[in-house]
Amino acid sequence: MVRQFTHRAAYGVWINDMRNSPLPYEEWPSVRLDEITEKDIIACIQLMSQSGYNEFVLWGLFATYSWSLDLVSSVDEERAKRIERIIQAAKDSGVRILTGIGIYSWGFDSIIEHCPGVRGTNPHAMCASSDESWEWVKKIMDFVLTRFNFDGLHLESADQGRCNCPSCDVLGDIEYHCIINARAAQYLRSKNNNNLVMVSLCGYMPYDQKIASDEIKHFIELSKHIDYLIDGGHYGHFFEESTRSRVVAELHCDYGTSGGIWIYPPQRWDRLRWFLPYTQRTAAHIKELYEDGGRAIEYYMGPDLNPGVEVNIAFGGKLLADVDRDPDDILNEIVTELYQPDDRDARDELAALFKQAETAYFDNWYDTPEMPKREIRQLHITSLFGTEPGAPTYLAHSPELQWTFMDAPGREIYRREIINIQTRLLGIEARIGDRERLGRINTCLNSILADIAFVNGNTQKV
Repeated sequence: MVRQFTHRAAYGVWINDMRNSPLPYEEWPSVRLDEITEKDIIACIQLMSQSGYNEFVLWGLFATYSWSLDLVSSVDEERAKRIERIIQAAKDSGVRILTGIGIYSWGFDSIIEHCPGVRGTNPHAMCASSDESWEWVKKIMDFVLTRFNFDGLHLESADQGRCNCPSCDVLGDIEYHCIINARAAQYLRSKNNNNLVMVSLCGYMPYDQKIASDEIKHFIELSKHIDYLIDGGHYGHFFEESTRSRVVAELHCDYGTSGGIWIYPPQRWDRLRWFLPYTQRTAAHIKELYEDGGRAIEYYMGPDLNPGVEVNIAFGGKLLADVDRDPDDILNEIVTELYQPDDRDARDELAALFKQAETAYFDNWYDTPEMPKREIRQLHITSLFGTEPGAPTYLAHSPELQWTFMDAPGREIYRREIINIQTRLLGIEARIGDRERLGRINTCLNSILADIAFVNGNTQKV
């Protein structure tokens, strides 16, 4: 019997994360849903289906920070038709599609502004002690699942914080978020028991903290009402990995993560400005997670025009569908399918270059005992916010995160490795069938070299 993950979810995150052309002057997260966005999402659905994913999770189809007060105005007729076509494309590909919904936060800013009865201490999160707040949560879930034929919902309550009024503050963060997510899940189950319901723990606690043993009971209770939960915030896992298998065995739902490490696609950057495969790292994590009893993954998507992203997506899906496969065999298979090498030697060389590109970057992270990069799960390669493309902070220091990702010696090693990869690519170019795809890799490598020069010279470039 093939050992595979039950929930092999492709995590699109926000709708323009999969867009193959940048939105260089739009603030994150853009919810522009035009012909290009629709087309690129559907193309990514086809890739994920071919690769072995069986679920697809997507945010931003309706709103970011603010639903309209009547809800319906958030989706005009053209947008609704695009959403319907995306849903149908997923179903035609045999993929169950979920949409992300904020539970008391993410999408409620205007409601909080105009409805005094839902206000607590946070302008971005409704008061969970208010009955009026709960009615709004139900209205939104009802609207989404009545108007559109989704297979379920991804519930997220903590990323924008919580209410800390006296009534809410009697509950600690873990208990608070578990209770309100369980309440939403129970409501969904009461409406339609076939709804697929999952909960993300993003924002439950600071990224560098772990869940205390006396708080596990709250997750056990939550697990009775959902299909699976995804552990972790933006940068780490909350369940202690050394005891994870024991906790997973106690849960009534499936447990999962976001795949070990992921690159959050920069919305405002040219799609061929970076090249960061991570197949070796995700393979190790996925196999360990499965042995610990994990059966769910929300694996990050991105613009599949980028050759590293494309291979990462295909690799993740194939391994999730058969965790006993050899990672090198999967990578060889993907390289053959995408690049059409003339012979085995060319295939092996190209696969080796994807692995070299991975180690060239991650092995040269600037690491300190106080800030071990091995704990980082999500990598932003430039600033998430802003209305300019942004500098390549993944090659230096991120003021936004106060982390140094790479110092000057590390960048020099990385630069030499990139040049070496270019030389090796040139050596097999004549034996690769899909020259256009191969050319994208070289474009990415040239962009990296330009960004390294920018960081080293601190010149004016975005």
